[in-house]
Amino acid sequence: MASMGSTISVMVERENVLDRLNRIASQQMLKEQKREFERYHPGGQLELEMVNSDVLEQTLQTRASRGLLPDLLLLVGNDLLPLKKKGYISSVKLSALEQQNFRPVELSQLQSN
Repeated sequence: MASMGSTISVMVERENVLDRLNRIASQQMLKEQKREFERYHPGGQLELEMVNSDVLEQTLQTRASRGLLPDLLLLVGNDLLPLKKKGYISSVKLSALEQQNFRPVELSQLQSN
């Protein structure tokens, strides 16, 4: 949970194929989620950065070399495992409820690497 005055950086993968209306709808949904988060976490802020799928890995590589990886990464098209193997993401402890969002094979691979 965000503490008072803290900022959480979130890199959001954006699909390259989205048409203009879908892109606007996606951005609007993210803005609403950001407002909702900040409403429930007074003083906490989300810093959103949209990155196209085709340059996501390059952007993460550049950020990693500078020690500037985001706190959270929201993916829509990329696979977690290659990003984890390259050190761009790390494992976190998931509750039983959160584990239900993953296929068993993905979950075991993420937890073993």
